[in-house]
Amino acid sequence: MKTNIIRHVLQQSVFKPFISVIITAFNRDTFLKDAIESALKQTLDKKVYEVIVVKNFDWEFDDVYSSRGVKIIKDQSPNLGEMMVHAVDKSLGEIIAFLNDDDMFMSEKLRIVYKIFKQNPDLIFYHHSAEVIDSKGRRVVKKGFHVRKLNSLIITKSSQGLLNVIKIFTNSRYGDSQIAVRRELIEKTRSI
Repeated sequence: MKTNIIRHVLQQSVFKPFISVIITAFNRDTFLKDAIESALKQTLDKKVYEVIVVKNFDWEFDDVYSSRGVKIIKDQSPNLGEMMVHAVDKSLGEIIAFLNDDDMFMSEKLRIVYKIFKQNPDLIFYHHSAEVIDSKGRRVVKKGFHVRKLNSLIITKSSQGLLNVIKIFTNSRYGDSQIAVRRELIEKTRSI
């Protein structure tokens, strides 16, 4: 029994995911389970990514998701941006994919993100389109709700200059759940 525990601890300490999914929840938990489940039910091998939930409240399901390998961070920062920074600091992945608590990933999202970043080592910022869903996860067309019609935006280290990429990223003109970035971009953003 002791050997199994030691082996499990060693396996955990060696685990270095390629992608870190950061799920943010600020003062609400209505759809948080759906967001987490969508991240856990990806077609990508679970050994390639980790899931981190950062939130500013206690939640009855913390132990349930923690036992499933989700890192749960309770953070009392006054704004979502600071919470995201703290979660990035706790993450291990080279690629950071964000997910808001009221959004869901399509099941193949991380497989696509993994493939595109692995095939393009100079890729630092990736944005993809989104679909609007209702509270039951069904696709809807909603009048007066604008979804940016952008199939994908791929930015490499040399394509527009790092400063322009940082401006795009920090201005948050795109939905967080549609963005995946290389850790390098976040680190460079901090130094400006």
